[in-house]
Amino acid sequence: MKKCSSCGENKPATAEYYLPTKYVKSGLMSKCRDCTALYKRAYRENINQLATVQPRKNYESGAKSCPGCSRELPVDECHFYRRFNSNDGYHALCKECEGHKFSKPIIIARLNYKICSTCRRELPATPYYFSRNIGTHDGILAKCKECSGNNFIIESSVFAAEGNKLCVNCGSEFPLTSKYFPVGKGGKGTFRGRCKRCISNDFKKYRSENIKKISLYSKKYREDNGDYVHKLNIKWRLENQEQIKKYRREHSGESRIHRHNRRARALSLPSTLTLEQWEQCKLHFNNRCAYCNADAPLAQDHFQSLSRHFGSYEQSNIIPACKSCNSSKGAKTFSSWYPTFKHYSKTREAKILKYLGYKNNVQQLSLI
Repeated sequence: MKKCSSCGENKPATAEYYLPTKYVKSGLMSKCRDCTALYKRAYRENINQLATVQPRKNYESGAKSCPGCSRELPVDECHFYRRFNSNDGYHALCKECEGHKFSKPIIIARLNYKICSTCRRELPATPYYFSRNIGTHDGILAKCKECSGNNFIIESSVFAAEGNKLCVNCGSEFPLTSKYFPVGKGGKGTFRGRCKRCISNDFKKYRSENIKKISLYSKKYREDNGDYVHKLNIKWRLENQEQIKKYRREHSGESRIHRHNRRARALSLPSTLTLEQWEQCKLHFNNRCAYCNADAPLAQDHFQSLSRHFGSYEQSNIIPACKSCNSSKGAKTFSSWYPTFKHYSKTREAKILKYLGYKNNVQQLSLI
C-alpha cells in the first residue's frame, strides 16, 4: 500500500493507481493518478486565463505617462522595457525609474556609410575612417579611428606612390622599407600599418608618463635576471665596439661626467656636476691647468679626493688639471701636496681657493 501525498488515501502501490517515474526509489509518483489529473486540469485552466489578456492600448500621441516620475515619454524600447503580458507590451515604469539609462536611438546609416558607436557620426565605411577587424560582419571596427586615438587619413593622399606606404596613424607617406615601417607578424616582406616615428613618439610619451613604474620594473628584472642581462651586455659590447668608440669620441665630456657620477653614487657621495658647470669651470681658469697653467688636455681633479670618502662630485670640488698634475696629486690633500709641488704658485693657489670658496682652509659656501 502507498499513501497519496495530496489526498492522503492509502492505495495499492501499483501502476494502476500511481504513475511510474524513474526519479524515486519506488518507481512511482507520490500523487495518485486522480490527484495528478486534477492538478493538470487546474494548470491548463490557469494558462488559458493568462492568455486571454486585455487588448493592448494604442497611444495616439505616441507617448505614455510613467507612474514613477510622471513624465510623458515616447512608447518605444529606448525608454521602456518590453513585457509580453502587459496592456501595451511595455513595462509601466520607464528605464530610469528602474535604475537604468535610456537607450540610444537606433539610427540607420546610408548605404556604404557607418555610424561610430562612440561619437555617433555617420562616416564612410572604409578603412580610412575605421580600422579593419575580420571578426565583424562588415570587416571594420564599430569605433572610428579618431575615437580609437588615431587620425583619419587625408583623402587627397589615399593612394601612395608605387613602392611607398601610408602610415595609418599620421597619414604620412614613406618608402615601404624596414627603415620606416616595422616588420609585420607575417615575417619578411610584411610591414605594420604604423610608421616607426609614430611608434617611437607613443613609446616616449608612455615612458614620460610612467617613468617610476618602468624604473621599478627594470630594477626588479635586473635583480632577478642578473646573469642573463650581464651576458647580453657583454655580447652587445663585443658586437658594437666601433660604435662605442665613435660615441665616446663624439661625447667625451658627457661620458666622463657619467663615469664620475656613477663612481660618486657608488660611494654614497653627492654627485651633481653637469656638463655646463664643467665648461664654466674650464673658462674660469682660461682652459688651462689650474695647478701648473699648462695648455694641455684637461681632466677633472677632485679637490677633496673621493677615496677619502669626504669629497664629492660637485662644482665646489672639481678643478681642471692636466694629466701630469692630476696623477701627481692622486689622493693627497691640497694643503700637503701643492706647497711642495715643482710648479707651485701662490697666485694660482689663491685663485683656486677663492674659486672653491675656501677661507683659512675652511670652505665657506658651496657653488650653485
